[in-house]
Amino acid sequence: VNVAAPSEKGEKVVTKVQTITKYELKNMTSLPPDIKSIGGHAFSQNTSLVVASIPNTITSIGNSSFANCVSLKVVDIPVSVTKIGYNAFFHCPKLVRINYSGSMREWKKVKRGSNWLANSGTTIVVCNNGALSVNPYK
Repeated sequence: VNVAAPSEKGEKVVTKVQTITKYELKNMTSLPPDIKSIGGHAFSQNTSLVVASIPNTITSIGNSSFANCVSLKVVDIPVSVTKIGYNAFFHCPKLVRINYSGSMREWKKVKRGSNWLANSGTTIVVCNNGALSVNPYK
């Protein structure tokens, strides 16, 4: 697993990760606590990934980070995430639930790239005070 590389700003980001049956970032001891971003394509095409539980140190999810994760069913996104890149969850047909730890109002402030959720199994984000239908293309 290759998990840490410096970004342009000098902060560490998660880079390409090998096939994992269930991957919960917050429980993985090999991730340094100063990881701030999940880099582009970090988990893309991981056909075994079922659950992605993103730790609250992460502030951005890169372009195509989870694209084509055809077994991905659940994603937990913390309120610390303020940006989700384009195609981040593109073509995740089994994705049935995105849990967001913040409120619906906070979710609406998260910047999302185009097609961030296109061709996926859900257009619903469950927040701590209700659920929102989202446009997967905006």
